Amino acid sequence: MSLRESGALAGLLATGVGLGLGHGVAGFSGRASSPIVAVGDRVIELSPPAMKEWAVATLGTANKPVLIGAVLLVTLALGALVGVLARRSLLIGLMAGSALIVVALGAAFDARRPATWWLPGSVALLSAAATLVLLLRPEGEAVGDSAAVGGAAGNHSRRGLLRLVAAAGVGLLGWLVGEGIGVAGSRKPGATGPVSLPSFDTTPLPPGLEVEVPGVSPFVTPTPDFFRIDTVLFPPVLDAATWRLTIDGMVDHPYSISFDELLAMDVIERPVTLACVSNPVGGSYIGSTRWLGVRTSELLARAGVQAGADQVLSW
Repeated sequence: MSLRESGALAGLLATGVGLGLGHGVAGFSGRASSPIVAVGDRVIELSPPAMKEWAVATLGTANKPVLIGAVLLVTLALGALVGVLARRSLLIGLMAGSALIVVALGAAFDARRPATWWLPGSVALLSAAATLVLLLRPEGEAVGDSAAVGGAAGNHSRRGLLRLVAAAGVGLLGWLVGEGIGVAGSRKPGATGPVSLPSFDTTPLPPGLEVEVPGVSPFVTPTPDFFRIDTVLFPPVLDAATWRLTIDGMVDHPYSISFDELLAMDVIERPVTLACVSNPVGGSYIGSTRWLGVRTSELLARAGVQAGADQVLSW
C-alpha cells in the first residue's frame, strides 16, 4: 500500500513534520510558543485544581512528560484523521489540518510572550500542509508490458519510501533542534547563572540541629536538593540585567523596579520552610532554608495601595 493509498499514514507524517519544525522554530522564539507546549500549558491552566493535585500526587515530577506525550499522541491521531479526509478531498483535509493549528495558535497567544509567538504555529501549518500535499501527490501511472509495469511500480514504491523517511527525518530533526536550542538558551551565561547577593553573618544553628538523622530531612536543605514543582511545562528564562518587577493594580503610583534596585533596598534574611500543597506527610516535596528578600510592605507603601484592595497577586 502506497503513501497515497494510506491517508492516515500521510496525515500522521505531515503532522509530525509540522510539529517538529514548529518546535524547532520555537527554540529561537521561546519554547512556550511551540504548538505542543502551548496546548499542554493551556491544558494545565484550564484543568480543575483537583485534577492538578491528583497528577502531582500520582505522577510526581513525571506529570509534565506524561502530559507532553499525551498531547503529542492525541495530535498525531488527529493528524492521521486529517490524512484520511485529505485522501478523499485534499481541500477538506487541509481545512481540517488548519483547524488543528488554529487551536495551537490560540493556545500560544499570550500578551506576556514575545511578539513572535505566532511564528512556530505558522511554520507548523505551512510545513504540515506542504508535506501532506507532497505525500498524497500521485506518482504517475506505469505503462507498457508487465515487466515494465513491475519496474515502474518498484520505482514508485521506492520513491514513496524515500518520502516517508524524509518526512520522518525532517520532523525529528526539527524537534531535536528546538530542544537543543531551548536547553542551550536556559543555560546561557547571565540568564540562570549565579547572581551577587548580599552576605549576612548567619547565626549558627543551635547545637544538635546540624546533625543529620537517617530518614529525617536536614534543618537547612542543600540548594541542589530543594524540591521544585513548575506550574508550566518550560519555565521562562530570566536575565537579571533586564528583568523588572512591576507593581500595579489598585495603587496610586504604579512603578517597576530592577533587580539591582531591589538589592539596594533593605534586604532581610529569614528561615522559611516551603512545602508543595500535594506533599504527603513524610514526602519529599518540602524544604527549609534561609531566604533573602525585601519586605513586601515597603514595595506596597511606595505604590500607595488604594482603599478596597484585599490581596496581593504575584505572577
